[in-house]
Amino acid sequence: MILEQIPISTTFKQYLTESRFMGIVLSIDEYGNVNDILFQENQYNFNFNRLINRNLTEFYHIPEDRPLSERFTYITHPEEMPISFNLTFAFRSKNILEGFDLAFEFFSGLHFSKLLLLHIENYGRFGLIVYNSFFIRASVFKHQPIILLDSEGVLQGFNKSFFQLLSAKTKTPSDFLGKTAETVLSPNPLRTFQIAREVYLPCYHSAWTEFHSEQGPLRMDKETRHPLEDEQFLIIRSDTFPKTTYKRLPLHTPFNFRRSDFRLKLQIEIRSGELPKIILCGEKDIGSFFPDLNGYLFGHDSSSGHYTIKRHGEQIHQRKSGDIFSPGEYTIEILRRGTLLALFINGDFKIGFMDFEINTNENGCQYLFYHFNDDFALRNITLYSQPLEIAPASPTNECHILNDTDNLFRFHSLVEHGFSRVQDHFYYAFMLYDVTHFNRSIQTLEAQKEKTVHELDKYKNIIARLSLEQKQMIGINPDMVRLQEKARIAAQSPVSILIEGDTGTGKEILAYFIHQNSPYNTGQFIKVDCSLLPGTLLESELFGFEKGAFTGAIKQRLGKFEEADGGTLFLDEIGNLTQEVQIKLLQFLQDLTIERIGGNKRIKVNTRIITATNSSLRTLVEEKKFRSDLYYRLNTVYLKLPPLAARKEDIPHLAIYFLKEYNYTFNRNIEAISPDAFQKLLAYHWPGNIRELENVIQRAVLYCIDKQIDKKHIDIAADLSPVKHAETNPPEESIPYGNSRAFRKEHVLFLLHKNNNIVDWAAKESRMSRATFYRKMREFKIIRK
Repeated sequence: MILEQIPISTTFKQYLTESRFMGIVLSIDEYGNVNDILFQENQYNFNFNRLINRNLTEFYHIPEDRPLSERFTYITHPEEMPISFNLTFAFRSKNILEGFDLAFEFFSGLHFSKLLLLHIENYGRFGLIVYNSFFIRASVFKHQPIILLDSEGVLQGFNKSFFQLLSAKTKTPSDFLGKTAETVLSPNPLRTFQIAREVYLPCYHSAWTEFHSEQGPLRMDKETRHPLEDEQFLIIRSDTFPKTTYKRLPLHTPFNFRRSDFRLKLQIEIRSGELPKIILCGEKDIGSFFPDLNGYLFGHDSSSGHYTIKRHGEQIHQRKSGDIFSPGEYTIEILRRGTLLALFINGDFKIGFMDFEINTNENGCQYLFYHFNDDFALRNITLYSQPLEIAPASPTNECHILNDTDNLFRFHSLVEHGFSRVQDHFYYAFMLYDVTHFNRSIQTLEAQKEKTVHELDKYKNIIARLSLEQKQMIGINPDMVRLQEKARIAAQSPVSILIEGDTGTGKEILAYFIHQNSPYNTGQFIKVDCSLLPGTLLESELFGFEKGAFTGAIKQRLGKFEEADGGTLFLDEIGNLTQEVQIKLLQFLQDLTIERIGGNKRIKVNTRIITATNSSLRTLVEEKKFRSDLYYRLNTVYLKLPPLAARKEDIPHLAIYFLKEYNYTFNRNIEAISPDAFQKLLAYHWPGNIRELENVIQRAVLYCIDKQIDKKHIDIAADLSPVKHAETNPPEESIPYGNSRAFRKEHVLFLLHKNNNIVDWAAKESRMSRATFYRKMREFKIIRK
């Protein structure tokens, strides 16, 4: 039998032939055996010939409590057949007929189709197979990964394109069905939309400005059919709303919802019926179309027991509710803050949604939407506003597929009715777009940028090292002469050396002197100031870490011990080490191996350790602040630098050395320092030691326009400089270490200047991450020189 011979209405035949019908028409006998395929859709070229000579009970759930012949719908007037059928009593598919690879290339426990049995008088029996609209639509996008989640975030279906992305060579699709999305995706896209209540509360309680207020009451009751001239009656025809009479009441709120965030507050008294729903940015004239066209609808559906949010007529989110609204007064509030949308009732959060594609109709209208028989009074409308919160530049609708590859996908919610409602239940459908290539390109550019920055820092390090090489151990003081001789002898052996001395006495110069005179002089000289970093950061800085060792560890990083392999590691302010780092340093000194954070392998390192402190380590040991066993390991060779006040005979030699250095720096040609100037230098007690002397001579060279520095150029009282304080004991109000919010432009500039414009050093001293320090530089428009 061909389609023209099927005794159905002309309209329905036209419906079939124009391919608007996704299904099959079968010729069957009274027992359900398939004789022939009379019609099947031709858009997707599915082959269902295997149905012929098979029984439909193999493919559909048909109860066996009575004969199949009694389950046919009997039609006596074929030409009056409707264009569509009521599928309430149709039979659900066992999903054997369609199969994962046989038809839609979609795997799901939800039925793919329904079967309707028809017995048409004088023509015989027919089977009408109607495909589920979701799978019809999903098949259109079968080359794009699609997943279907229920309200608990459980996988209820996915297509072949998604399954092929999983590292599941030994698994079948059924191994993933019914599992939470977290087993295959990170993060679960649904969790991104379902923002926790705690996120909305700060938005709700923040400072809102009252924009518009209107007093009621505006009474809506079933006795008074037209309480307001512009109240509108609607006949709604959709699956979401039953075919019945609804009304909508315009709320005249002169506000542009596109340009500002808002909080709309309505005080309503319910006499009988349900709590009215709220439509935002709806259209003025919609006829019998859905009321929230081009807008949003918020409300409670007592029939399903859910709070619902719809957008452009399609449901985008729902939340289970046990609320019952008895007669009384209620405060309904709708909040929009950036990408966040939320409904509050009597101050309690009810439902919220993060809409990445938020689109409010600039000229839209606001309505109360309610059933014809509802009886309530609108007491008050108040509209609050805030400046529009700009969405973050980096998208948050991104996830990774857990398949042991470096991938990144951006997900998009499919909110069309055909996608979101399956078997009369609401589901979340997401389509994934592979942005791995773009992400890798961005990462490559960032890596190149980071490499360039590191190269720049490397050259600045070399310049700083050359500057350090130019500095010499200067002095004729007998104690200094003996100290240099001891240091030269100790340098020849790989022993640990502890240097003690006040701030500014030249501990780093002495450490570099030892490095230059040791067998390690072909390797790097690396300095780490232990006072600038908190314990956890210092540990990763010294010992390095493996990829994934902690949040943010996106790749392996070598520590300073490994960088100094074959050279010298100078640990300044060693007394600031935490107990954990002290233990790891002690272990290194015992076996000369380290273990990166997050690693499980000991790494041999040949590094010379020199430590320094401006306070007595022995005192810290006695106070139980420093391990005694580590102290004795570090104190193999002990060198004590005297303060400048104890070696005043060296002041003239040091002053002449600094004069030459700053003559070159400032392009000056000052030939000498006068005897009166020397006398003034010798009379001072120098609490800041050599560093203070250097600052005084530097300032004298800067301001001297004569051929000789005289007594008037020696401005010792002015040397209470911010630089000295910042390097020793900075006041809280000066440098807010570790507090990025309090950092000002002058703080960043100061630290950059102090650290020779090397960002890594400046960031460490600021106790902020390198990325945060860079962000502060961009914020203050600071360009490195």
